[in-house]
Amino acid sequence: MRTFYAIRKVGTDQYLQAGLGRSGRGQTHMEFTAMHAPRLYTRRQDAVVSVNWWLKGVVSAKYDWDSEMISMDTKRMPKRRKANCEIVELKLVPITYERLS
Repeated sequence: MRTFYAIRKVGTDQYLQAGLGRSGRGQTHMEFTAMHAPRLYTRRQDAVVSVNWWLKGVVSAKYDWDSEMISMDTKRMPKRRKANCEIVELKLVPITYERLS
């Protein structure tokens, strides 16, 4: 059994999903959803740091041609509230498994 942590919208089954990384947008661009798997963290502290960044707003970085970061801008998201977020502990328990040959 493994323990993970996720960020959930209080009173719902909606979680913050993983960001799209280099192919798209990062974690701060995501919103709560029940349509996608939640982003899982192996340490509670990692989830705390992530939700704190998310609460600050949408962070966008600008790079030059050499992939050097030029600037980082944050667009405030006033509807994001700490009171609407909770960090939940999830237990991953294997039900069945199939050995691959």
